[in-house]
Amino acid sequence: MNICKMKQTDIRTVNPNTLVERNDIAFSNNAPREQRIAEYVTKLKNPYCYKIDGTVVKVTFADCSETIDDRLEAYARSMYNR
Repeated sequence: MNICKMKQTDIRTVNPNTLVERNDIAFSNNAPREQRIAEYVTKLKNPYCYKIDGTVVKVTFADCSETIDDRLEAYARSMYNR
């Protein structure tokens, strides 16, 4: 499956039995970072849709310039200002 098809996986229709359980993936902590990432993605099969403790998870990314740190900081500030 190519990366575009992986991104388009619909968690409402995907067969959970075809997805990899993320918690079952093991890799060598001694390997270089790039190798560990490549091994993880290869074993996960679809980095956009997999299972965690049997629950189907879909990962998406916003197309914007804000980072997750920016968003978390904004959230923390909004909670503080209540």
